[in-house]
Amino acid sequence: MNYKLIRDSDPATDRANLAIALLVFLCSAVVYFLTVAPTFSFWDCGEFVACAYTLGIPHPPGSPLFIIIARLFSVIPFADDISLRINTLSVLSSAGAVGFTYLIIQRLSSHIINVGNSIFSRVSTYICGAVGALTMAFGRTFWNNAVEAEVYGLAMLLFFAALWFGVLAFDTESSSRRVRMLILSVYLAMLGAGIHLIVFLAIPAVGSLFVFSKLSNSKTGFLAPIIVAVVAFLVFVSSSRESEIPYNLPLGILLIIFIIHVSSLAKVTRGLLVTGLALLLANYDSLIQIYENVTSSTAPASLGFAPVGWIGLAVLTLWGIWNTYFLQRGIDKLQIDSRKISVAYAAFSVLAVSATLWLNGYDHFRIFLSVGALVVAGATLG
Repeated sequence: MNYKLIRDSDPATDRANLAIALLVFLCSAVVYFLTVAPTFSFWDCGEFVACAYTLGIPHPPGSPLFIIIARLFSVIPFADDISLRINTLSVLSSAGAVGFTYLIIQRLSSHIINVGNSIFSRVSTYICGAVGALTMAFGRTFWNNAVEAEVYGLAMLLFFAALWFGVLAFDTESSSRRVRMLILSVYLAMLGAGIHLIVFLAIPAVGSLFVFSKLSNSKTGFLAPIIVAVVAFLVFVSSSRESEIPYNLPLGILLIIFIIHVSSLAKVTRGLLVTGLALLLANYDSLIQIYENVTSSTAPASLGFAPVGWIGLAVLTLWGIWNTYFLQRGIDKLQIDSRKISVAYAAFSVLAVSATLWLNGYDHFRIFLSVGALVVAGATLG
């Protein structure tokens, strides 16, 4: 192996990294081509095929950009069936989305794994990217949409492309290049609104990554993600019916923000990894629900009834109290920033779950509220 190929830290010129991204793209594209629907399938696919062929208007929001691009594919005579031609658009765009997913995961994992000049560390990031991208590629939902005439494949291509250019803007040291990358990222996200509004979600992710990185060196920077979490939580609460707010809703919000936050840090400590693991365990019930929705089956009783979520929340709370103690005593000042972050996430988790239980009419929220207040008070004194 030419080790020089994998020592280049620039994502635009790391040839080994780009080669793996191309390989991931080709692997998913080949499988999609082998399993593509030979004609239109059920639900919205027939409507999209008909509208693309006649330049008509499908159901709201209309997806005009998808219709125009699908129309171009429908007039290319590489297959007899018009539906198959348009299905090919989903195949290629979904495979492209998988390629961008690999690049994003590889780049963000390099912030967690201290790469430097270590070949082993860099190869580890390649493995992380490939496993994550291929897992998404061959997941049931993504795979189904990749082989039929649906808007999601093209939407995901623009979504991950916008996210990738946002990550490049975050990583670059040149201010002019950063501005160009951000403009391109926002342009792709807004352009994607003509396909599906989900593409617009790339903008909050890129914005959060950029803001968190800018505030990471300030004394109160650890509060920025918590403020974002509070705003997101209030939006969900205000748009939900009374007594129908899942208790684990704030934990899911916090887990997503934590991943973005950690990706923006220059160094990830073991303490932050413990916080992330505890958050992941606290979201156990949500993960079980996702498993059941994706597989269209019921989780085994041994999984569905295990109190792993509450155990994870308890571990997160105890970890917050433990870090609060170290902050109060002034022990290990080199870890003070990561300890503040851990305490902030633990405190918000307990307080938000308490608020959710209270809004749903449960009385035992006072226990969680008391623990959360204890963590907050300890962090303040620290």
